[in-house]
This record gives sequence, C-alpha cells and structure tokens, in this order.
Amino acid sequence: MYAGDIHKAYPDWLLMGGIDVSQLIPFGTEAEVRATVRKTIADAAATGRLWIGSTTEIHPAAKLENVLAMWDEIEKCGYYDS
Repeated sequence: MYAGDIHKAYPDWLLMGGIDVSQLIPFGTEAEVRATVRKTIADAAATGRLWIGSTTEIHPAAKLENVLAMWDEIEKCGYYDS
C-alpha cells in the first residue's frame, strides 16, 4: 500500500513508515529511493500526519547505500516549517 493513497482515503490518520524495505531498499537504485522519499512526503505529509521511515525493520538484505540515501533525503525534505 502506498502512503499517498492511504492519506487520500483516510486524511485524519497518522501514518508511520511509507518507504518500502521489502523491494525498494534491497533492489532499487539510490535515485529511485530518493525519488520515492520525495514523492511520499509530497503525497502523504501535506497535513503533517506522516512519520516517514522504512515500512519495517532494516534487515541484512537492505542495501546500505539505499538506507543512507533514504535517511539523507528525509533529512533534506522531511521537515515542516514552523
């Protein structure tokens, strides 16, 4: 399930996770990970109801460069203006 779709259906819910660690993080490219983080923030975090991170624990099959790219992109794009 994509966090943006869930947000549209249930805008009052607080979502946690959103970045796929079953396929994207182990098998995707760094560019795909960064694009997914930005898209997820844009689509699901508009109301401030997203705690972005991996969909589950970071496991040994996860590519280190993709995990680091996810966190780097979250650091760049994942904060709200106060």
